[in-house]
Amino acid sequence: MEEVLKQNKDKSHEEFERLLAEDLEKRKFKEGEITTGTVEEVGKKFVFIDLGLKSSGAIPLSEFQLTKELDKIKPGTQLEILLERIENKNGEIVISREKAQRAKSWNKIIEKYNNKEQIQAQILQRTKGGFICEYNSVLCFLPSSQLDLRPLKDVSHLMKTPLTFEIVKVDRKRGNIVLSRKEVIQKIRDKDREKILSTIKEGSTVQGVVKNLTDWGAFIDLQGVDGLIHITDISWARINKPSDLLSVGQTVKVLVTKIDPDTKKISCSIKGLTENPWLNKIDKYKVGEKYEGTVSKVMEYGCFIKLDDSVEGLVHQSQLSWTKKNIHPGKILSTSQKVTVELLEIDKEKQRLSLSYRNCFENPWSSFAKNTKIGDTLSGTVKNVTDYGLFISINDKNGNPTELDGLCHYKDLDFSEKESELEKYKKNQKVEFKLLEVNNELEK
Repeated sequence: MEEVLKQNKDKSHEEFERLLAEDLEKRKFKEGEITTGTVEEVGKKFVFIDLGLKSSGAIPLSEFQLTKELDKIKPGTQLEILLERIENKNGEIVISREKAQRAKSWNKIIEKYNNKEQIQAQILQRTKGGFICEYNSVLCFLPSSQLDLRPLKDVSHLMKTPLTFEIVKVDRKRGNIVLSRKEVIQKIRDKDREKILSTIKEGSTVQGVVKNLTDWGAFIDLQGVDGLIHITDISWARINKPSDLLSVGQTVKVLVTKIDPDTKKISCSIKGLTENPWLNKIDKYKVGEKYEGTVSKVMEYGCFIKLDDSVEGLVHQSQLSWTKKNIHPGKILSTSQKVTVELLEIDKEKQRLSLSYRNCFENPWSSFAKNTKIGDTLSGTVKNVTDYGLFISINDKNGNPTELDGLCHYKDLDFSEKESELEKYKKNQKVEFKLLEVNNELEK
């Protein structure tokens, strides 16, 4: 009898399970999915939800505080909830409102990501490498590099404020969402840039404001887009740096010389708005003539000499001195010094002048050759003592310095022709010698 009762009980249980499964299948209840329930009661700790199952589900009040909808909850309210378990080990239904909201937000984010749509989110706090943002209860990551087009020192005005973001990456398995505000700003700027660029053409004259100065040029704000003026396009005359003629905030007219079709970079020129004065004034200068000028710049390879406001030439290092070959130009000439130079060459195509400073003085080698002859006895000062002889600063017949140096080999110091004779001589010592040879071509 007991065995028959037990069998009937098992059959009843199996039948109940079958009917319950059929009922759930009809209602399409599946664990892990969102379904709709009705609020039965709002208690002190829980909100009870009727799903039409064998028992009601309970959700802690704290979840509704988190979703900020506690004041809207009352008996009869329809709510979307996440059905986590139809029955746990205690036979209870496990449901969650907060997880339903999060899952719904995740689905919405994935949909927007696939459709390349933007979202509204808030930056909650700073974290390592970026910021934590919140979108409908879902936390997202905003890298620091994606906050703005330029690094921001102060971001307080952006915190906990609805902002528009691009969804860069979504990884549902790892729960990872990466946002970008920079992409949004970039698209807005590019859209405005295209509109402005449509009004700017190569060869047109536009007005702009100096935005920034560098050593090699100036950035100009052209009604919302940036243009670049290279230092060589600021003035026909040579300048040391853009700040010599321009200042930040200054309004200038520029000529649009080039717009790159790929990068949309705009190249501008100020000097292009005026006629090249170099071409007009250069005709009055003749090769071989001497002119007064001012040293405008000293470089390692030579000195630039300004002949007037728009004409400038270069004295190469080799044209600075007849005798000082490997000396820095700054030790011969200095900036702002008034000098006389000879014009050696005019290159109209490259707009360059080659000048000579030494040609304005008599060549000491030529002068020496005129006034002395082989066999003359001269005086001088020991300039340097080497292993093979003495270098001597030579005086002319009258005992005046000539700026020329000569070599007296150790074999010509004494008839013994011994190197030890060098020990008798010291630097700056006065000596007399006989001139044996002069090579004007090699200047020795």
